[in-house]
Amino acid sequence: MIISHCYFAHCQQKCPCISVTPQIGCPGTTVTAKNCSGDGTDIQFKFESLYQTSPIFTYSTPGTYAVSMQGNIGCGGVTFQQTATSSVLIKTIPVPNLKTFPCANQKVLIVANDPQYDKYEISLNGGTASTVLKNQSFIWQLSGVVREVLDIKGLYTEANCGGTGNLAVNSYDELAKPTITELLVVNENQIDIKFEAINYARYEIRQKVGNSNSFIVLDTLDNKQGSQTVSVKNLNTSTKAYCFEVRAFDYCGLKEVLSDEYCTMVLSGNAINNANELTWQGISSFVSSNYQLKINGNLATSAFTNRLNSSQYVDTGLTCGKQYCYQIVGKYPNGAQTSSNEKCIIATSTDIPSTISDLQSTVENNVTLLKWPSANAKVFNIYLSGNKANYSPIGTSTTTSFSNSKNNPEAGSFCYKVNYTDACGNTSELSPETCPVFLQGKIIDPSYRQLNWQAYTGWPEGVREYVVEKIDLNGKIYFSQNVGPLLELADKGLDTNEQIIQYRIKAISNNGRITYSNSWKAEQKGGLYMPNAFTPNGDGLNDIFHAEGLFIKEFKLEIWNRNGEGVFATTSLHEGWDGNINNRPAMVDTYMYKVDATDKLGITYKRSGTLQLMK
Repeated sequence: MIISHCYFAHCQQKCPCISVTPQIGCPGTTVTAKNCSGDGTDIQFKFESLYQTSPIFTYSTPGTYAVSMQGNIGCGGVTFQQTATSSVLIKTIPVPNLKTFPCANQKVLIVANDPQYDKYEISLNGGTASTVLKNQSFIWQLSGVVREVLDIKGLYTEANCGGTGNLAVNSYDELAKPTITELLVVNENQIDIKFEAINYARYEIRQKVGNSNSFIVLDTLDNKQGSQTVSVKNLNTSTKAYCFEVRAFDYCGLKEVLSDEYCTMVLSGNAINNANELTWQGISSFVSSNYQLKINGNLATSAFTNRLNSSQYVDTGLTCGKQYCYQIVGKYPNGAQTSSNEKCIIATSTDIPSTISDLQSTVENNVTLLKWPSANAKVFNIYLSGNKANYSPIGTSTTTSFSNSKNNPEAGSFCYKVNYTDACGNTSELSPETCPVFLQGKIIDPSYRQLNWQAYTGWPEGVREYVVEKIDLNGKIYFSQNVGPLLELADKGLDTNEQIIQYRIKAISNNGRITYSNSWKAEQKGGLYMPNAFTPNGDGLNDIFHAEGLFIKEFKLEIWNRNGEGVFATTSLHEGWDGNINNRPAMVDTYMYKVDATDKLGITYKRSGTLQLMK
């Protein structure tokens, strides 16, 4: 009720006022306004937009409305035009929205979680209604069927009105037993529980440690359907076994059923010489065939299946220093799977590793290269000797090869041995030695070179033959000669291909393997010859004036007449003067020449003098 302001304080009568009943309602509510001033004339009421004389009005649309009254109100014998205002609230009436949960034994839990209304009336086919207040719940008993459609009416307490709707509910007879399908030990702190859920049941995940009798509730799950995975953390799976069960119960709290109990296992182990020993705390009902073993994620072979003790196993045939991670997997008779913690062990051994028996050596680009078969080594140690007796370490390698660039293979005969230290710190014996072919030579005279070499050492199958090769400065082989098992060669005759003759020996084993010696170089003298006359008369004899040279790399020839005028020049050793000047025969006379030349060894040749042009 709202009372308007009085204009005259001396008025003893009541100020103009209006009252509206009811002030709260729903669409379709009829309200009545009343002049509560005590007297007055020409009274009118405005409910929405226009004034009317009737004090009654029906609202059809939700909202908050101002209700006004105007008219002549008396005060002290004087009549004044007065106005008073009140209000009306017409609330919305949405369809009630309640939540339901099926229960066992034809019951359903109805939760009044709709925040719109203050209370709800629930009935079936016009029967007796049950009332539930907002945020409360109650159990509805179905009449022997698994589905019913209920009538719902939501009510505002102040207005005693509201909206209506229908609510489909269902139930079931029995609560299904939960099925745990797997207990997976993820790591030392976490276990994942997998089970199958149905959406009309609630679930508790329950845990106990080992053989203790007390389960504790870890979590409660609602509205789940199908395969579920629950992760349990902050555990100690490496020392403790954990058992789990799942409790299913209906939303009414009237029925419950427990799953079977499933437990994890604890796996322990340690390294012994060339083997890892494993022991696990198993499941009491399991036999040997209930267990499987994973090694580095892969199932173990039949050796595990055929073990003598159901809860013990010795893993052999291991690589020293390698880490092996184990996990026991258990299979329950119904197919459910459990597992143990993962136990990782680094294999160890005190055995002396086998000796490298096939060490090979060769020389490439003046560097000695070694290679050998693979071994379970942490590091290989390389030893060198210059006399085949006293070996000293010169380096290490983590691969099966080594390059020795410190000892020049042309400086002498070197031999090598290799051993290795495995990942467990055990060191093998030194390998048999290998000695690359060592080539030496001697220049007897400009056309005679004597080669001698030491035999290759290192192939178990032995050397079949040797091949002498000549190689040019570009690395291309331009001559080779097979000398069989001989260890020397007399190379006679001037080699006109290369001023620097580079020799090497190729050794071939009885199995076709190849190795190379160091290089030995023999230098030959170059030369330059200049004639002192020529006869350019076209008879084919001595018609061209040109130089003769051996191993000349750079060349320049210039010729002048007696007046100092140039008549011919060339930079080609094989080009000469044909006795013509500007395509005309030069006159018989004496001419001067100059030659500058360099051979492949860098030796320079300078010649100058006179030449006779004759006919």
